[in-house]
Amino acid sequence: MPIVKDLSFYLPSKKLKFLGSRQDSGRTIWLTETIPTRQEVCPRCGVESRTFYGRARTRLRDEPLRSETLYIEIIKQRYYCKSCRKPFTEKIEGFNKNQRSTGRFMKFIAEMCEQFSCIKDIQTRYQCSSSFTYKVFYKHQETKVKEKINYPWPAAIGIDEHFFTRRKGYCEYATVFTDMCHKRLFEMVRGKDVKGLLKQLAHLPGRENVRWVAMDMSSSYLNLYESFFQTHRSWQISSMCCAC
Repeated sequence: MPIVKDLSFYLPSKKLKFLGSRQDSGRTIWLTETIPTRQEVCPRCGVESRTFYGRARTRLRDEPLRSETLYIEIIKQRYYCKSCRKPFTEKIEGFNKNQRSTGRFMKFIAEMCEQFSCIKDIQTRYQCSSSFTYKVFYKHQETKVKEKINYPWPAAIGIDEHFFTRRKGYCEYATVFTDMCHKRLFEMVRGKDVKGLLKQLAHLPGRENVRWVAMDMSSSYLNLYESFFQTHRSWQISSMCCAC
């Protein structure tokens, strides 16, 4: 099997060229450089510049390679803008200013947050800072919430109540809606009164998709069913009663 010496195909940007690699304190560092263009647009004034102004180095943390810590060191071209009389560094597509890690590494940490039971273990295992790990984790959760907003009602659901808390001697409950098609939690809202449930569920699309409902014969949930899930009402009620 031939030995591959050029790893440019593995780099996060097509504008980067692989130069070599070295080891530094147990970490693998890939040396790369950008393929310079004849002209670059100044980010301040928007005027094209053709004057080179030396080079700059930056280092980004990348996804581990065979469990080894990997960094990518990039040599970037600098330009001088004659309009605003200030130098600037070329922009690499896919990288933001002052970014210190690649998108692949952030995606990798987000996946590890799903597998590890404690975020502190991720910090220790992959030598990440606490602020970076939590930032990636909450950004990943925000993305999942946005996906959840566009997630319509499934064809088969389960409805049940669960004890939530006790305040001033009164029990408070939460209503749980289960996606029976994919066997996972669909939604959880506070309370079990019909008026409160309708208000909390109004933003969820696709209620007409529901065809089967598994629940107890609670009057609150029966009223919720009749007032919220309206498609094929009589057929659903008879099917539900037989299941119960």
